[in-house]
Amino acid sequence: MYKIEWTPSALRDYYENIDYLYEHWTQKEAIHFTRKLNEYLSIISKKPKTFSATTYKKVRKVPIVKQVTLYYRIHQSHIQILRLWNNFKNPSNLNL
Repeated sequence: MYKIEWTPSALRDYYENIDYLYEHWTQKEAIHFTRKLNEYLSIISKKPKTFSATTYKKVRKVPIVKQVTLYYRIHQSHIQILRLWNNFKNPSNLNL
């Protein structure tokens, strides 16, 4: 099983998404998002190549919910969570 490590950008994305859900939706949606994220992180830690490769070197992606995609990089001993990208943002602004 791979260890999961978060980049500062990914952590910022996570908190921005949670803040948005609490401001514009309800605690129920925030909990749902966190549960889905944890489910995918569990899968990634066990079988990191399960999800789609991207055009970025060694970067894979998985949609957590329709609005947010998780980007991650596989290293020899760990998985690096790069971004939790809001799919409504301009994709040309995605920096990995």
